[in-house]
Amino acid sequence: TDALFTEEAAKAVQSVMTQNSANHYYVSLGNYTCGVKSGTAQVKEDGKEYENSLLAGFCLDDRCPVAFCIVIEARVSTDITSAQLTKVLLDALSGAA
Repeated sequence: TDALFTEEAAKAVQSVMTQNSANHYYVSLGNYTCGVKSGTAQVKEDGKEYENSLLAGFCLDDRCPVAFCIVIEARVSTDITSAQLTKVLLDALSGAA
């Protein structure tokens, strides 16, 4: 099939996502070289307020070359974050756990 976008565009997106991870998720994700994009949706339902949390991305490390998408529904601020959950999963997949 034809490429959906150029190699140059893919490298630019990878650069932006890995920089985002390095700038904002280096503590949560530990020593993994990842590219990530996060998102939240604020929900107010039946008098309750919460958020749906999303972290999508990929790990570039040879020990754990995976893509991931973590969704936490009805998250409250004291729950685990999607980045913390991603670290646990990467540790398990890479054998670091």
